[in-house]
Amino acid sequence: MRTLTRGHKAIRIASAVLVAVLILMILAPGRFVRLDDPLSALEYWTLCLGLVMVLIVLALLDVRQVLIGYIEERRNALRRIAESKKDE
Repeated sequence: MRTLTRGHKAIRIASAVLVAVLILMILAPGRFVRLDDPLSALEYWTLCLGLVMVLIVLALLDVRQVLIGYIEERRNALRRIAESKKDE
């Protein structure tokens, strides 16, 4: 079984931190910016949208890492099966 690489762990930690920040920003927007000013509100929600886009990219990178691990494990399993059939 393949363990998480350093990069994969970093992606997962960054994603978790980003999710926590986004939850705080969405649930308590008045604490961070005055929403009665339309320009400030627009900037705030644009920042939230940008962070969501970064989170999506991190999720795609995580999926990529998982697929790479799956392909490696599958390749190793097929190699072991082929070797065991040779031995028979």
